[in-house]
Amino acid sequence: MLMPAILRNGVARIRRRHRLSILSGLLLIIGLFSLLQLVSVGVISQTMTQVRQDISANESLRQQQALMDKARMEVMNASDKLNRAGIYLLVDKETGSEGSWHSLMDEAEVSLKQAKKHYQLLETATTAETDTEAFVGLKKSYNQLYSGLVELAEGIKTINQIDIFFAVPVQAYQSDFTQKYAHYLQDTDALQKQHGQQFLSSLDRAKTIFITVLGLLLAIAIAVWIGVSQVIIRPLTHIIAHLKLIAAGDLSHSVNAKTRGTREVEQLNTSVIQMQKGLVTLVNQVRQGVDHMVTQVDRVAEDNHRLSEQANRQSHELKVTTEHIIQLSQHLEKNTQHTQQANLHAEDTSKIAAQGETMMNDVKAAMSDIAGRTREMTEAIRMIENVAFQTHILSLNAAIEAARAGTMGRGFAVVAREVGSLASQSSHSAQSINVLIRDSDNSVTAGARLVNKLNDSLHNIIQTAKGTGTFLSEISEISHQQNESIHEVTDRLSTLNDTVRENAGQVEASAHTFSSLLELTERLNTSVSLFILPSTEADVNPMIAQKEGTQRISVMG
Repeated sequence: MLMPAILRNGVARIRRRHRLSILSGLLLIIGLFSLLQLVSVGVISQTMTQVRQDISANESLRQQQALMDKARMEVMNASDKLNRAGIYLLVDKETGSEGSWHSLMDEAEVSLKQAKKHYQLLETATTAETDTEAFVGLKKSYNQLYSGLVELAEGIKTINQIDIFFAVPVQAYQSDFTQKYAHYLQDTDALQKQHGQQFLSSLDRAKTIFITVLGLLLAIAIAVWIGVSQVIIRPLTHIIAHLKLIAAGDLSHSVNAKTRGTREVEQLNTSVIQMQKGLVTLVNQVRQGVDHMVTQVDRVAEDNHRLSEQANRQSHELKVTTEHIIQLSQHLEKNTQHTQQANLHAEDTSKIAAQGETMMNDVKAAMSDIAGRTREMTEAIRMIENVAFQTHILSLNAAIEAARAGTMGRGFAVVAREVGSLASQSSHSAQSINVLIRDSDNSVTAGARLVNKLNDSLHNIIQTAKGTGTFLSEISEISHQQNESIHEVTDRLSTLNDTVRENAGQVEASAHTFSSLLELTERLNTSVSLFILPSTEADVNPMIAQKEGTQRISVMG
């Protein structure tokens, strides 16, 4: 019979030792949540990396296409000006005039230089990912067209003959470049669509993983709730019910020591068992102590004497406290004065801020007027550009008519060239002015936004200043109330000081109350008898005896 009991006690001890604690459970749950969080962070990091790569690739393609467009526009402009220079050269050959094509040749060379500059920037911005087959073919066709235009320009300047146009097939180069450029645009659009699909795929993958993680979190939360209900809430419910019995004075019931809870719940259960045993012992001791209480009356008399001395000391301390409170009242009066001054300063600040808000409204109206004037100037510049373009067309028609007139129209041709040059300069000047007006309009718009923000800030300052003034007024009122309260406390402390002196005399009369102490002792005995105790002390907690036996066996082992 002894060996099975020893084995059962050993198994129970091992189970209690390896039982999961609340801290271990929390650490396990935190570990699971942290693992899921790390997985989520990893997925987000991978998705953001892919998104950054797609955005960078699209930006490179956009920059490459923008530079190629600029180079193409300059090359086409140079080709057009070279053709016009050839026409002027032909007219000069027929009319006998010289130099009418030089300005167009200079403009064509400037366009070729700009095209070369943009192409060099394009070569610098090209990456391995954007250097596709279509782009390589486009660059080859561009270089062919650019070289043909340079050769054509050098030929016109060198031999001053129209035959150079038949020697250099610029039109064929230009047609090939146009075809290659269209193919390049299609290839670029396909790459951008591919990057967009990759971006959407990354987002879908992240969405799927997030849903999975949320499902796992929900499953873990349900499992945690079930576990907490089984190992914490249910055992605690039984313990609380037993504690209510103890609070009602019933110490005859015992607690079930075999609980399926955590280590802390088991310790709480054991503590309740020990507490119940201690209460039983305490009640027995109280019953025994009541019998000895009468013998302590003499000691109470001595305590009354010491209490009288303490009352005298307390009277002195109350006097000192009253003096300190009077000083505190003086400090509060000064604080009230300073608060009133701060309230006046806050009102002045609110008035100044209101004036600033009025001025900002005037500035806002002025900015709006400037913006309206800028739009009117833009319309006027557009009209000037239209007039310059029509004048340029008229000058070209006049030059053609002068060329047909021959020698009789030579002077008219010179006037037509000057009118065309003046129209071109007017167009360029109008474009420059339009750019300046647009920049000015943008600056005015930005300034209007800043003025609106500043107006809002001044409005907030006014509201804050008003709130501060109200708050300072409340502080002043509270300080005044505190000052009155301190005066009242001072008066009551004086009254309390007198009361303490009276108590010192009344302590001596407390000896007459000892007779009533005996009656109170009998009542205490009656109150203690209300507790329901077990028949024997061993019935309170049979499991404690079992634990002590187990500990003795482990010590012997």
